Amino acid sequence: MCRDYFQQVITEEGLCYTFNSLESTEIYRESVHRHELFDIFYRTKKLIDNWSLDGGYSSLNNKSYPLRVFGSGTRDGLTIELSLNRSEFDDTCRSHVQGFKIQLHMPGVIPQLSKHYLHLPMQRDVLLSVNPQVIKTDDDLILYAPNIRQCYFSQEKWLQFFENYSKSNCDFECLTNFTLQKCGCVRFSMPRTEDTRICGIKSIDCCINAEDELLRKDDGLLGSNEFDDCNCLPSCTSYSYDVDQSHNIIKSKSDSSVEYNLTERETTIVRIFFNQKQFISSKRSKLYGQTELLANFGGLVGLFLGISLLSFVELIYFFTLRAYLLVKRNILPRNDNVHMSTEMKSNIKINIIRPSTPGTMYGIDK
Repeated sequence: MCRDYFQQVITEEGLCYTFNSLESTEIYRESVHRHELFDIFYRTKKLIDNWSLDGGYSSLNNKSYPLRVFGSGTRDGLTIELSLNRSEFDDTCRSHVQGFKIQLHMPGVIPQLSKHYLHLPMQRDVLLSVNPQVIKTDDDLILYAPNIRQCYFSQEKWLQFFENYSKSNCDFECLTNFTLQKCGCVRFSMPRTEDTRICGIKSIDCCINAEDELLRKDDGLLGSNEFDDCNCLPSCTSYSYDVDQSHNIIKSKSDSSVEYNLTERETTIVRIFFNQKQFISSKRSKLYGQTELLANFGGLVGLFLGISLLSFVELIYFFTLRAYLLVKRNILPRNDNVHMSTEMKSNIKINIIRPSTPGTMYGIDK
C-alpha cells in the first residue's frame, strides 16, 4: 500500500520517503548520474498528468498527478502512521532527540531536510494544518527581463542538473558546483555527472565549510566571486506552505511499567490537511503599462496645468495649420495687387489727337 504512494529519495539525511513528488526522471536531466540506490529500491513510475508547474491543473480531474484534494480538514487529508523499534534508537546520533523529520515542498523540488523541517516526536498524534501561499506572475511580464521582474519562469533559466527551474533547485546546484570546486568531490545526495567523485568521511568537514563559505558569499560578506552568476532568483510561480502544528500524547502500556521489551515499537501518527477549502493567491504584475502611464500622465498634466487632450490638438493646430493659413493669407493679397496693377498698365492706351483748329491742346484718351 505505501509503495503505491511513496517513493524513495536520497537526501543529505539518508534514505527518505516522499509523497506526491515527481518521478526522478522528470526532475533531473538525462546527463545526471543517479545514485545506485535509485535502481535498487522499488519506485513507482508516476508521470505528470494534467498538471504543470506554471499553469497548475488544467482541468478538474481526480486522476491527475500530482494528486489533489477537493476539500479541507482531517477527513480529506493524509494520515500516516510511523513506527520505530526502541532498539533502533541512537541517542548519540540525534542528541537525545528521537522522532522523525518531515518537510512540505513543491512536487518538483528535492527536499533538503538539514535546512527546513518539522520535528515529529515519538508517541504523539501530530496535526499539521497547512495554509498554502501561492505567488503567480502575469504572462505579460515575460516580455521584461528577469532582473526587472525579479523572477524566472520554469523553462526560462537553464540548469545543468534539473529539468525545471526553481530557486531551491538553483541553490542546490550552485552549492553542488561550489563544493566540487572546493573539495574535488560532492556529497552522495548531490546531483553529479558520472565522472564526479563522491566525498568520503574525511571530506565531510570540507563540504560543511564550503556550504558556510557560499552562504557568506551570498550575503556579500566575502565580496564578489564567480558564483555570483548563480543568480538564483525566485520562481515566477512558487508555492510555500505555512504550517500550524499541534499534538497529543499517545499513551501506551509501557507508561505504567518500569520495564519494557526492547523490541516494542513506538508510534507517531501525523495528519496533514488543508486548513481552508479556498485560499487567496498573490499575483505579480506590472504596476504601470503604456496605457496606464499615458492616462496618469494626462491626468497629472490636466490637473496642474489645465491641459487636456483637446488642448494638445489646439497647440498642433496653432503651430501648423493656423500658421500656414496666416502666411498664405499675407502672401496672396500682395500677388493680387501686383497682378491688378499689371493689368491696369496693360489697359492704358495713349491716343494723340491732332487739333482741329489752331490753339487747341493735345488730349489723352485712356
